Amino acid sequence: MCAPVSVVPRSTKPTKPPKRKPDHFGSAKELFAIPSRLSVFFDAFPTLSIAVGVMNLRFDLACGKSGSAMTDTNAGTTLLDIVDGRRGHFKLESGHHSSLWLDLDALFANPRQVAPLVNALANALRPHDVSVVCGPLLGGAFLAQLVAHALDLRFCFTERMLPTDNSGLYPARYQLPSAFARSITGKRVAMVDDVMSAGSALRGTFLELQDCSAKPAVAGALLVLGKTGLDFFAKQSVPVEAVAKEDYDLWLPAECPHCQAGVKLEDVAA
Repeated sequence: MCAPVSVVPRSTKPTKPPKRKPDHFGSAKELFAIPSRLSVFFDAFPTLSIAVGVMNLRFDLACGKSGSAMTDTNAGTTLLDIVDGRRGHFKLESGHHSSLWLDLDALFANPRQVAPLVNALANALRPHDVSVVCGPLLGGAFLAQLVAHALDLRFCFTERMLPTDNSGLYPARYQLPSAFARSITGKRVAMVDDVMSAGSALRGTFLELQDCSAKPAVAGALLVLGKTGLDFFAKQSVPVEAVAKEDYDLWLPAECPHCQAGVKLEDVAA
């Protein structure tokens, strides 16, 4: 009789699934380039705060890819209803003078309040067939990321470079971080800012995008004040989408009535 053969059972240890290569982001600045990829973080941490510069934006995103309006908001709200303004004699970033200054620092502190405006701008930009939304820091970048999230597009921002001598018109330059500059070549880009008057920030962003071989396809703003910024983009054959437009007093320094009256000038761009 043959001796019994002992059978060694095969290991029941489960095989490890192949490791999935994580999405690669070249730097911390690229992490938020595709807002839709971060939905899992927004779901897990609905009050995630991101510090950019000196301002905190509380991401409590409740709108999906369709850009549908958040609940409990007044669809008739305009930007002028939710920001504070001051009257006086102001030197703007562009070098122009004005009698009205809007305090936009807290504009995005309550995302539910600004959501109808963001969604309206996103829907206006949708037909322009862009693949990237770019905004100048600070407020324009926050707006660009919200619009990019609503349209499921990539996002980038430009940073202001203001020279020590900021005399003359349009002294500020706007620069793309290198992590973004190398990834937008040939892309159609929507440029957005919270408010455009003389258009210094969007103008600087437009020139920087051109230098990076991107294609600035459309400009957008929650509010357009006056015609100076509009006239610049009209000359560039770039359409402008705006949620609202208002008249605005804007003067060259040599033509400013407040200067002629001796009213003290406040440099709000410094």
